[in-house]
Amino acid sequence: MRIELFETAEGTFFNSGSPEPNASGKMALITLATQLAGVPNKISMEGHTDSRPLDRNGGEYSNWELSVDRANNVRRLMQDHGLRSDQVSEVRGYADQKLRKPEAPLDPSNRRISVIVQYLKAPQPKWRNPRVPPQRRKHLRPRRHRNTEADEAALVSLRLSVSAANTIAWKTSKPLSCDKSGPVAK
Repeated sequence: MRIELFETAEGTFFNSGSPEPNASGKMALITLATQLAGVPNKISMEGHTDSRPLDRNGGEYSNWELSVDRANNVRRLMQDHGLRSDQVSEVRGYADQKLRKPEAPLDPSNRRISVIVQYLKAPQPKWRNPRVPPQRRKHLRPRRHRNTEADEAALVSLRLSVSAANTIAWKTSKPLSCDKSGPVAK
């Protein structure tokens, strides 16, 4: 499941050019961290910027560094408020290479943080008959789970936006619940 926290013209999570979340960004991230702390899934975080050039320190600090620093600061804040240290598996920065709106590279929604809740691995069954020859065992092994179109359709797209009044609006296409296998759409 991918949760995108993207900026709008009225609301932001970060001040311009800053890797530190502002007050409304912190509030949203803390809320999200407390919700994700209860799931067993691994979490990845991605930082994205728009295409507005950022040139600090003679080109040594660009959108690449900014996107990674923002994702890492989000990781740090969320771990301080509920995520386990072993729960975060990756922190990545993409600068302006994966724009949300490629036709509008300066659009505020291109500046975003993506929090990815990864799939859980299915438990592997134990073999009951050790006398089955190894050449036959490979035919008896369960196939690895591959995401089908139905799985992809079941993913819930949460959109978290901050308005000018710094109110949080959660938008979801389906109600979300959590069981031992992680978040599931009802």
